Amino acid sequence: MVWLWLLLVGNPAHAQGCPWGKGGVVASLGSVSVGQQTFNVKGAAARAEFHEVMNACGVSEEGHVAFDRWRSRRRTINTASIMNVFYGIPVWVSQPAKQKNRLLAAIRASRASGAPAAVPTPPQAVPVEPLVPVPVASAWPSVDDPFRVSADGAADAAVVVGLEDYAFIADVPYARRDAAAFYNAAVYTMGIPMDRVHHLEAGSVEQIRAALTEAGQSVGPGGKVWVYYAGHGAASPTSREQVLLGDDVRADPRAFDARALAVSEVERLASAGGGQPMLVLDTCFAGQGRGGDDLVAGTRFAVPAYAATSDDGVQWTAAGPNELSGPLDDAQHGVFTYFAVGALRGWADGELSGTRDGEVTGDEAQAYVRRALKAVQQRGQTPAWVGAAGGDVVLSRGTEVGPDLP
Repeated sequence: MVWLWLLLVGNPAHAQGCPWGKGGVVASLGSVSVGQQTFNVKGAAARAEFHEVMNACGVSEEGHVAFDRWRSRRRTINTASIMNVFYGIPVWVSQPAKQKNRLLAAIRASRASGAPAAVPTPPQAVPVEPLVPVPVASAWPSVDDPFRVSADGAADAAVVVGLEDYAFIADVPYARRDAAAFYNAAVYTMGIPMDRVHHLEAGSVEQIRAALTEAGQSVGPGGKVWVYYAGHGAASPTSREQVLLGDDVRADPRAFDARALAVSEVERLASAGGGQPMLVLDTCFAGQGRGGDDLVAGTRFAVPAYAATSDDGVQWTAAGPNELSGPLDDAQHGVFTYFAVGALRGWADGELSGTRDGEVTGDEAQAYVRRALKAVQQRGQTPAWVGAAGGDVVLSRGTEVGPDLP
């Protein structure tokens, strides 16, 4: 899908050395063309370079922010235009009217005062320990900061995968933030040693399989192997079983089996040493991404209701077989991951009995997340808990009190 942005040219404020030429602006998922110049914006490094170009051309801070929002949200531009970024009116994406009017008013006030275009703040390096994404101004409390609990998960291991930047199909907004939040929950809330947690922010099928093999073989009976995945899922065109797509998959269902990992194989690898596999999957399998766009244009995948099964452990999935797994934009997370991590931090403690006892069970976590999704009006998404492990299994000993739900 391609969006057309209209650019008013001939602005005397056009900065010297700006490579943008006169003409229209055309934006696709991987590039932005201004006049005769085309800029690659696929990948974090390319987007950072484009921010430098925007800065050289005098784009305001609001313009930088709007560009990032467009890239992350993958939403259609309602107005299909920008009112000359050189004047400080940003690239504008689909947003509620109140937010749009509020920002436009702020921009007009800045122009009236003669304030110069803001210089964008350089991106901050993400520390290795703990993983803390850039804070988000939100009414929802953060699940990104580590919540430390005295817990002993020395016998456990984890594989945490957050695939956001896909090479040939639409990206998955917030998947990296989701994985970072679950990583912190695994290490600091569940007590799994850091050297026993494999964290992948990019990964082919082979890389994910290697991490699962190592983690599965390192855990014996009595231990748990947590597998968290945020990314694209689908149904195998041949077997109809649920599969997780590596970030190098192509937009061709015939190639999905070769560049995907069956959920049943994930469970088998995770339990190879005798440990209990605990799969937490923030994905959907019906052939759509978080923004509602088809992975393959015009193609949907019919997933049998019986597809989600677990012989040895747990599959805690974000949505039913043919449902969409959506985002919680205000928190910049997948809505399932946000409340699932919150549940592990302690938000779900006492969900069923009304009495907090310092332990979060599977039944409590599932009940809390389902209630939370209804509270935020995430219709058509029903988290599912299936598997041999009963809902009385203790997931964590988090003690944090969660937010009041609407």
